[in-house]
Amino acid sequence: MHYEHLPTELIAHIFTSTASVSDALTLSSTCRRYREIFNRQKVTILAAAAEHQYGPLHDAVQLLTHNASQPAHLVRTVPISFSLIKQIVDIGRVAEKWADLYPFKRWKADFESRRLLTSYEQYRIRRALYRLWLYGEAFHNRQHTRETRQIKLVVQERSRLLHNWSTEELVEMADVRQVMRDVVGDNMCPSNGTIARKWRKRFPEDTTPHPLMFNIHLNYPPPATAMNPAFQPSGYHNPYNNHRPSRSTYSWSKYQSTPAHDPGAEGWGDAIQHYYVVEDMLKLSPSQILFLKENVKYKRDVESWIRWFAAAGCGDWGWFDNNGETWGETLRLVLAERGLEVANVLGEDGTGFDGDWGVVREEE
Repeated sequence: MHYEHLPTELIAHIFTSTASVSDALTLSSTCRRYREIFNRQKVTILAAAAEHQYGPLHDAVQLLTHNASQPAHLVRTVPISFSLIKQIVDIGRVAEKWADLYPFKRWKADFESRRLLTSYEQYRIRRALYRLWLYGEAFHNRQHTRETRQIKLVVQERSRLLHNWSTEELVEMADVRQVMRDVVGDNMCPSNGTIARKWRKRFPEDTTPHPLMFNIHLNYPPPATAMNPAFQPSGYHNPYNNHRPSRSTYSWSKYQSTPAHDPGAEGWGDAIQHYYVVEDMLKLSPSQILFLKENVKYKRDVESWIRWFAAAGCGDWGWFDNNGETWGETLRLVLAERGLEVANVLGEDGTGFDGDWGVVREEE
């Protein structure tokens, strides 16, 4: 039987079984009859394809429908619409990029064990990322300043959201959170030691005793300037929109010493200072972190973008500075309320990499 003469029910089943949104759209372009069947069931078909490619849709919908009018821990049920599917695709692409990054960070030291992730491991990463993103949207904003982070009602509100998920799922979130921390601390906001190590690796022939000048900006701080609106891509007025392609090919110049640029100026401080910088930066959303990693090269530009992200809508970014993320302390509180030891659940290093409940599990 020719494929154009297949029963409508069978064609509809094929549509809902496609592995990605692009596959469903491509199949709908095969012939006029397939296009008509697709148009009659467009939302159902695209929702099924989005579930296969970017699922779980339940957690993506919780992220997209969150607002300040109701507590974050309440589960929201909404009908799937075409506009909602478009937003799911936007955040799903961000989640896919984090899933691609995961093996490089997970096996950064043990690179001989690096491998591709299974489809279910990628599913766990997307699920954990949507939930971390929801936590950030709910509690990493200008309504939650440094002065309010220890208020009992605020702490209870944060812990209620984490209590929605099992301990295994919380460990998966801690696993993905560690990858985000590594990207922030190593790529987006490298420490002085990281800058020195990468500079030596790229330019081993330079034998200057003290080639890099760290923290010189503390003695001669540049005046604060607002970012020129012409350099603000309109796609980032909405934080869920996808970011531009990577330009990592040009990242080498960040570590090249020139008369106008000293690589030491790209360092974000020594160990203690750098720790608090990373804690602050982890309040950014996953899409913002990826955008800064892939497209913003110099420290001064990262600082300008941070001010713009934090001040969006109100012009005040003071809440962001010196106000670290609260995910880690809330996780420890929830585990303690469940009578669990952090070291037993997350491993000795507290990352979730060495446990049995992370994204990658030894028994599988």
